[in-house]
Amino acid sequence: MHEERDNVLNRYTRVARYRAMENSNELLPALRDAQLVELTRERLILSGIERQEDLVINKIEDFAQTWVCWLDAET
Repeated sequence: MHEERDNVLNRYTRVARYRAMENSNELLPALRDAQLVELTRERLILSGIERQEDLVINKIEDFAQTWVCWLDAET
């Protein structure tokens, strides 16, 4: 999670990205306006906005999303 400029919101925002370890490809769409909701030994919960853009019809939609990431206690 880091801050980056969002041209649609016209401001900087926290963005979380979920990437593959071996090649850094994004596995999920970015989570914008990301907030840490809960962090325990078992899980990490982030809440934010997923943006879907259709450049062909010039349409942008934002959807509320929550990521629940189960943590591996052995690592």
